[in-house]
Amino acid sequence: MRTNAEQLREAIRHGRVVKDRVIDSENLDGQDFSGGVFEHVQFIDASMKRVQLRDAVFNGCLFRGVDMQHADLSKCTFDKCSLDDVRLSGSRLHGCTMSSTRAAGADFCGAHANGFNCVTSDLSDCRFHDGRIESSLFCETRLERADFTRAVVRKTVFYQLDLKQTILVDATFNDAVFAESSLVGQRLRGQRMHRCQFARADLRNVDFTAANLAYCNFQGAKLSGARLEEADARYAIFVESEMQDAVCRNAALQDSIWVQADVRNVDFTGSRLDRAVLQHARCNGTRFSRASLAGADFSCADLTGAEFDGAGFARTGFHGAIAPDIAWHEHPGAMDRDPELADAQAWSRQRDERGDRDRH
Repeated sequence: MRTNAEQLREAIRHGRVVKDRVIDSENLDGQDFSGGVFEHVQFIDASMKRVQLRDAVFNGCLFRGVDMQHADLSKCTFDKCSLDDVRLSGSRLHGCTMSSTRAAGADFCGAHANGFNCVTSDLSDCRFHDGRIESSLFCETRLERADFTRAVVRKTVFYQLDLKQTILVDATFNDAVFAESSLVGQRLRGQRMHRCQFARADLRNVDFTAANLAYCNFQGAKLSGARLEEADARYAIFVESEMQDAVCRNAALQDSIWVQADVRNVDFTGSRLDRAVLQHARCNGTRFSRASLAGADFSCADLTGAEFDGAGFARTGFHGAIAPDIAWHEHPGAMDRDPELADAQAWSRQRDERGDRDRH
């Protein structure tokens, strides 16, 4: 049944569900349909610029050839809808939810989204150029070739997503979460990704050259073959990460944590690792040439085949480290034994032995 703007307003004003209707080639610019409930409604070639849809609910609706530029979709819900190629540039998506919805190729350029939740949906080939996305969630959602060029993304979660083909050029990410997502092969050179969470993410061969990664969390992440040359990763966490063959030359890595990380054959040449913690790290064949290591802690690390030529030592700890090829007396400032730590370890062993005797 074909329906016009006046009939839509009348149904919404009386609290009726708009169901099984067709809105074809209607000019709905600037109309206020806030709070409306739409079921199996088809919007065909409709102009809906600046339309007000706050708190509206759409179930199983089709939008085809629709122009919704600068629309207000705050707290709007789309469930099992189709919005392929819909124009939503400059729209407001605060508190908007999309579930089981397809919006492939939709234009979100310049959109503002605070609390936008997208679950089990398809946003492949969408454009988010110059948009602002904050406190939002993308989960079980396709983002292949989605374009976030110059977008500003803050406190947003990308959970368990395939982002290998997502376009992230010149986007800014602050406090974003990429937990268990795949960004294999991405080029993120010079980008700001301050305080982002990459726990257990697949970041193999990602190019982070000159990127701002300060305070990021890479715990358990796969970073083999990644490039962090000249990156700022101060205070970053790399605990239990897999980073074999990565290139980290001339990087700022002060106060970073690498406990039990696998950094075999990583090139840290010229990097600043002052006060970094590499306890129990696997550093076989790792290059620390000309690196600054003041106050760094390599306790119990495996340094077999590691290179330290020209490195700067100042109270650098190597207590219990496996280093058969290194003569520590040739490196002033390197401490191969920590008396206080040795005493603590001896006390712990004695305590464990007493506990074993008491149990028997």
